[in-house]
Amino acid sequence: MSRLFVAANLDVLKNATTPITGYPVTLAAWVRSNNASLKQWLLGIYDGAGSSCFGLRLATTNDVVEAYVDNGTTNAQAITSTTLSVNTWGHACAVFTSATSHAAYLNGAGKGTDATNLTPTSLDRIAIGARNNVTDTQFMSGDIAFPAMWNVAFTDAEVAAAASGIDPCRMRPDALVGCWPIWGLHSPEIDLTSGGRLMTVTGTTVSNGPPIQPFSRRFRRGFTDQAAGAPPPSGGHRALLLGVGR
Repeated sequence: MSRLFVAANLDVLKNATTPITGYPVTLAAWVRSNNASLKQWLLGIYDGAGSSCFGLRLATTNDVVEAYVDNGTTNAQAITSTTLSVNTWGHACAVFTSATSHAAYLNGAGKGTDATNLTPTSLDRIAIGARNNVTDTQFMSGDIAFPAMWNVAFTDAEVAAAASGIDPCRMRPDALVGCWPIWGLHSPEIDLTSGGRLMTVTGTTVSNGPPIQPFSRRFRRGFTDQAAGAPPPSGGHRALLLGVGR
């Protein structure tokens, strides 16, 4: 499952706290845009009193993925060399390794980099589906599924693994600080990490999620069990949960 965001309705999910205030950062989400003419924010960490942020967004050049960074005065973007077709699911990822190392990926590839020296400050909130600085702007038009953030910089191999459909809760769980299934079953939407940052829901409707193995019925059942405190699967049970061999 996922949530459908309507830009004209100002749909957004947000929380007035953040688990990350500086480098390194990895942001990722599955996305299906229905409009290639808008700047659309998928996930970000923001300064509520200024423009500083770390952001993952789609830009207007046929929906390239951008890793967007702003220090309150200057901004820069790492831009993928590949584009996301309208009404097609894809995996978007932004990796902010240091003040001079930012990278964007689409479906684990098309890597674009930027080395502009920028360090965001006063970060104090997070949002899904819009840029959430002083006011909400640049709203998502389409579907978002399983946005997540980590306080480490993913390697190229880890980004590719995430794009292959691995459960985000199994990607660097030691560094996972936010993971929202946004499957439309809760309001506010739950966070499956220990941080428990619930996302206040404004608008949106339930929609079908990405057509990949981890979003199968078996995956969701196992994911719910883990959220309830059951031990993680292993061996053959893990293979079933991930849909391996189906």
